[in-house]
Amino acid sequence: MSQRLYDLATAKALMRFAYPEYREQDPKPYEIRENGVFATDAFRDLCPPGTIFDWTPADEMGWPGSPNPDTAPFLPIPFDAAQLAAAMIDGPGQSIAHAMEHRLGYPLAGDALSRFSDRMMWMRDAVAEAYAAAAAAQSVIGEFDHDQENRAHAMAQQYEEANEQANDREGVFEQGITRNEASARRARAAASVADLNDQVNSEQAVVAEKWKVWRKAMVRQLLNPVSSTRELSEADCEAEKREFRAGFYDARFNLGNWAALHDVKPSDAAMLLCGYDPDKGQSHTPRDFVMLARRFTDHAQQYPAPRRLAQWWALALEWMGAKGLGFITLNRDIGEALMIFDKQHHPRTESGSAQPAKSDSTPVTPPAPVVAASASNAPVVPFKKSALVAAHVHEWPTIERDISDAKANGLATAAKAGTRGWREADALTWARAKGKLISAAKPADSLTQAMHNLGKLPSQKHMMQG
Repeated sequence: MSQRLYDLATAKALMRFAYPEYREQDPKPYEIRENGVFATDAFRDLCPPGTIFDWTPADEMGWPGSPNPDTAPFLPIPFDAAQLAAAMIDGPGQSIAHAMEHRLGYPLAGDALSRFSDRMMWMRDAVAEAYAAAAAAQSVIGEFDHDQENRAHAMAQQYEEANEQANDREGVFEQGITRNEASARRARAAASVADLNDQVNSEQAVVAEKWKVWRKAMVRQLLNPVSSTRELSEADCEAEKREFRAGFYDARFNLGNWAALHDVKPSDAAMLLCGYDPDKGQSHTPRDFVMLARRFTDHAQQYPAPRRLAQWWALALEWMGAKGLGFITLNRDIGEALMIFDKQHHPRTESGSAQPAKSDSTPVTPPAPVVAASASNAPVVPFKKSALVAAHVHEWPTIERDISDAKANGLATAAKAGTRGWREADALTWARAKGKLISAAKPADSLTQAMHNLGKLPSQKHMMQG
């Protein structure tokens, strides 16, 4: 059933509602033409691509027959509710949602449309239908993490206050000092809050990347919902999100090249896994990075061997699962992206396992009990949740959610081992039967086995207590 179409007059009314501060003769961030509402070039030129005035729903389409993002309006004329909802997600059209003072993706409150008079009936209906369409789309793709967004805003405000206090403390704006003295004082002030600034930038970058993923999924669900004959599985959607994140972190940290290396220094690994770029260097020493670097360096001295970045990640996850990292914060999105690149750069051998990391002296991990796949009575070393996720998230994208719902979906019955352990083979068998795997089942590689073995080291227990 086709949706109701709205006309040029309705589009004009919507934009006046969204931008009441602009008078008729004022330059506006939008331009209304017969065939649509466009972002004004003057405003687009001031914005980085993909940000507020340089984004349209066409940027997220990319399916056959979709419009050219360089020339498409953010709201076509005539338009339907789904097209209006897509335009309200971001870009100039987001101001419609701001004017409504109601978050897109959730049903409108009963009195939300009371501000519109009967003469504004078409605009009122368009807004109501757009909110309903957005709520339906979000029920399919999931909610954006607004709590994390709020935390990022709070951190940014905390930084602004700390930065202002640092300037006052150093007397940056004191009258009568020379320009060189002012610069020196400002440098000291900046250094004192640099750690917090980096945390804010890292958190904001993660939120921005998640927003892009959610925005793209919403546009596609609104404007090109797949038919029942070609509906994307949950695993496919999750895999697409992970690939998008991988591209983001590859562009930001050159993560693909780091993952390709067979030997990554402990300090570089710690910096990357905490969300910092080793190539840019640091004028200060963030506490979480310093502590993780010390832990990695100590481990490398005890067990010297070449280690890929993914192996450092697995080691950190194992420590975290045993509550051995304390306050150290790992960037899990980087870890997920890293595993994608690791599988690309370190293909398995013909026997089905990855080439193990070797050295002339000590192997990555001391020998551990070998579980023979052909021996039905052989002892099976259970995986912790973090280790199982890290080992198989590349082929089982919904693994974390499935483990969380294990009692309800049957995974616990099939593969639970004790209170915290999981039988890997049984978990994969369950996932395969449920259609959760996106690639053929593969035996555990050396990274997975390393995660197994590290938890059994005597020295590991001592380090986790420190």
